[in-house]
Amino acid sequence: MRDAVTAGEGKQAKVVEPAQNPWGISFMAMLHMSNDSHLFKDEPVADHLPLYEAKLIHQFDHRWATYTADGNSRDVTLPEKSNPDFTVTPRYWVSRAEVEERLCKRDRDGRVIWQWERDWLIGWRDICRATDERTVIASVVPRLGTGDTLLLMFPDAKHGARRACLLADQCSLVHDFAARQKIGGTHLKYHVKKQIVNLPPHHYTEADLAFIVPRVLELTYTAHDLSGWAQDLGYDGEPFPFDPDRRATLRAELDAWYAKLYGLTRDELRYILDPADVMGEDYPSETFRVLKNKELKEFGEYRTQRLVLAAWDALETQQPLATPSPKPVRRTAPLPIYAEGGTPATEAEDWLAGLVCDVLLQAGPCDDNRLRRILGARLPEDTPHAERLHDWLGAVNTERWTHICGWLRDLLGVAATAPLSIRNPEALADIIGDYRTESLARALIEARRHHEAALAEVMADSASDAQTDELRKQG
Repeated sequence: MRDAVTAGEGKQAKVVEPAQNPWGISFMAMLHMSNDSHLFKDEPVADHLPLYEAKLIHQFDHRWATYTADGNSRDVTLPEKSNPDFTVTPRYWVSRAEVEERLCKRDRDGRVIWQWERDWLIGWRDICRATDERTVIASVVPRLGTGDTLLLMFPDAKHGARRACLLADQCSLVHDFAARQKIGGTHLKYHVKKQIVNLPPHHYTEADLAFIVPRVLELTYTAHDLSGWAQDLGYDGEPFPFDPDRRATLRAELDAWYAKLYGLTRDELRYILDPADVMGEDYPSETFRVLKNKELKEFGEYRTQRLVLAAWDALETQQPLATPSPKPVRRTAPLPIYAEGGTPATEAEDWLAGLVCDVLLQAGPCDDNRLRRILGARLPEDTPHAERLHDWLGAVNTERWTHICGWLRDLLGVAATAPLSIRNPEALADIIGDYRTESLARALIEARRHHEAALAEVMADSASDAQTDELRKQG
């Protein structure tokens, strides 16, 4: 079974090597963390760029980790990722001139014979293992300095938006499975990278591009510092929200699509996800055990397996998989002026309305009682931006609340007798909040859900105790 999966049925994959390099790829390790350390600065200075290390990226995510003031690294939080203006803080900075010099090649006379002209780079982690959650960790990053643990590839510019497919291929489960058969140590160097299968650019049809490129765009363009990448993919709008659930669905759809592009069957895809699902629980081989165990612990299920197979089945039955569309643009500032007696009348009411919209987007339609209960949920003390709620929620228990809800109903096209909901998504552009309201809405909904679950458990225990007492009386 494993050999069948590696070989595939379509035989369309090709090894990227000098004699057969359909993507026109050249490779580079830009800066050596030891030999070039004399070029690094410990703090930002004029005309210097961040120096990215491999640990700062993950698949489709150029803001995976960041450095703190004490020199340690930490994961970027969801509220930070939800802010399109947030950028990673590196450990070091390097001069812009040095980076630009590394991104070109000169002949013996000093004339430039090649230069990378895009505002972005594609790279992958050198440090990896076949037993990790994922092995090939690749992403697009802004045009900046990179250390030798973040190796770079430069596909030929003539391929245009197809370069998004090259990135999607490397982040696919099929590609990762093949890579795990090649990697025996803890490094993914060029000589190994050249042996891992990649579909050639001419293999992608217009239908493939229409499916893959918008999904890669939404997964990667979550911050303004990658606007050049988005423009090269034909998109000139605002960054997309960083929504973990939606991202999981988009990635699963890409995984299913690439399984088909590589000519796999459903059983072969099932094997890649979990050999025991095909061969039986006592089968000794494993593929993505770390990923599976992590999701079982976090979600109570192997979520990737469920989503990928559901996407495969939808493709098999020709059920439509909606092409991603831009989300409402989020504001970064309150309204410039508030009219006395109008709605919203203050900045606090303005953000409250934005918070309500985010609650409706995440929780669905809410009547007044449910909406009040969600907004009134008690949050943990360390919840980001929770200190804002004291001012924002001040109007909830006043007559202003009726005015705010009435104004939202008119704006969103909701009848006075119906639960408040997003009937007119286009109107969100006028009132949708920022990354703080999005984050707080998620936290409030989760806190209310926990409260209701705890209350239901108490009620069940009380009912059980009452039943026990009644049985004792009867006995």
